Amino acid sequence: MDRATRLHVNALGRWWYRGRRGIIGAGARAERNDSQYAEQPG
Repeated sequence: MDRATRLHVNALGRWWYRGRRGIIGAGARAERNDSQYAEQPG
């Protein structure tokens, strides 16, 4: 694998990992917000 391809794959992997982590983080935040609203009376 030459250097340009390796750099491209590394950048793609970082972008994919960051995007996946962001999606998971958003899902966890939404779940926390739902539980907070459920605990509030009314």
